[in-house]
Amino acid sequence: MKPLIAGTPSRANSHITCAGLPPAGGTRPGLSWVTLPGGRYRARKGTIMGTIAIHEFISLDGVFEDPSWTFDYGFDPKMGETLGAITSGSKAILLGRTTFEMFAPAWSTRTVEDDPGAPFFNDTQKYVVGSQEPNVEWANSTHLGPYDPATIRKLKDDTDGRIYISGSGTLVRALLKDGLVDDLHLFVYPVALGKGERFWADGVDATKLALKEHEAYDNGVVHLSYGQATS
Repeated sequence: MKPLIAGTPSRANSHITCAGLPPAGGTRPGLSWVTLPGGRYRARKGTIMGTIAIHEFISLDGVFEDPSWTFDYGFDPKMGETLGAITSGSKAILLGRTTFEMFAPAWSTRTVEDDPGAPFFNDTQKYVVGSQEPNVEWANSTHLGPYDPATIRKLKDDTDGRIYISGSGTLVRALLKDGLVDDLHLFVYPVALGKGERFWADGVDATKLALKEHEAYDNGVVHLSYGQATS
């Protein structure tokens, strides 16, 4: 998705403001992208670093465990377009060990004929966070060891584009706490499940977010895109 230029470079602060998803990291040499409220981004001169974009399917009561319950609602084509926009600029995948061990057997044997998303998950460089080595193998995967915010910051510095995350609740909560998430995409389904692992567990610190954009689909699902709150 090519962003729409909503402003022109300013000699005073050398920035461009854009609407929509930001370009993938290094599409404009010498510029980095800063998240603004209202689903807008500002390009500024300086070091280019990667961004972290998270995608989760979640129920009204916050359950995100085993999203097989989402099958009852089908898959709206516009949701596919949104997810495609999130993954298209992604140069890496970051997962917690448990999610990695779930994804690997599900995706590693799929081809593009089975699922259009298979090449993205199989061919993209993947990084795994966990104190233990994953008990499954998957091509193009690197184990980063236990969660360390400094390691994630270095990964962002070294990645020329978006870093995609799905599932990985423990990892995502840690990233949010440390201010390392640039885009949190929640696809909220119109159902309260009443049981299952919740995205935000009891007892964690409050997480303040800023709504950047939202969209409702014909199947009742609502896409909410958040960034870090500025205050």
